[in-house]
Amino acid sequence: MGEGSALEGHGEHLPAGDSRTLADGFGNLVRAPEADAEYRPLLGADDVARVLAEAVRQGALALALQTDRPDPTRADLVGIALATAAGRAAYLPLGHDGAAEIGADEALALFKPVLEDPSVLKVGHNIKELVVALARRGITAAPLEDTMLLAFVLDA
Repeated sequence: MGEGSALEGHGEHLPAGDSRTLADGFGNLVRAPEADAEYRPLLGADDVARVLAEAVRQGALALALQTDRPDPTRADLVGIALATAAGRAAYLPLGHDGAAEIGADEALALFKPVLEDPSVLKVGHNIKELVVALARRGITAAPLEDTMLLAFVLDA
């Protein structure tokens, strides 16, 4: 993996085309270690704070905002999917009845310092929608990497 990769040591290298692979954001294909994999819901502020602290320690956070409509200029937030390393992902439900103990405003207040932290790389797919949706809520996420753009450049 790339030197200094936030995902260093979090998977084994696999050949391209293997259906069990993930891209680590540095052009390497890796598989999440199954024994160590952890996928869980985040239901309260303490859960969110723990995952965000891990993102700061790792120096990277992959995320996707789930909204109630495709247009990010009008959409309401219904959830946040995030990962701090291969095999470590979580989902914070916000617009699901009775699913979370915190609302979107409280969640975004917790996320804002990490999303705006220049030492934490934020990675997403088609990240322009995330940028627009967050900007509507007063959050300027940076630095950013967009997997869709990276894939385009690699194929060019």
